[in-house]
Amino acid sequence: MTHILRLKMEEAGYVVDVVRDGLEGLERARECPPDMVITDLQMPRMDGFGFACALREESATSSVPIVLLTGRGHNLSAEQIAGSGIVHVVPKPFSAREILRIVQAQIGTEFAA
Repeated sequence: MTHILRLKMEEAGYVVDVVRDGLEGLERARECPPDMVITDLQMPRMDGFGFACALREESATSSVPIVLLTGRGHNLSAEQIAGSGIVHVVPKPFSAREILRIVQAQIGTEFAA
């Protein structure tokens, strides 16, 4: 699914950076703060919720909107989501078009190269 999402975002003109897990994502975000983050809840080394919370604690990424993809049965409470920077929780399965619409609504198309 990562490959399909990447292709869809790049076709729309967005620059996409893919990482393997939350710790790598946090390191990359520190180096080059993203305009938006799409992350899975279940990842090795640091899950998507921990990643979102860590981004909130960094001054350079504290306002980056985050979309969290979740599998069935993985729910976060409204309180958890409220302080995390997560703007959308998208249950799996989802369509790449759905994610593209969310990205366009959050950051628009002016960021597309």
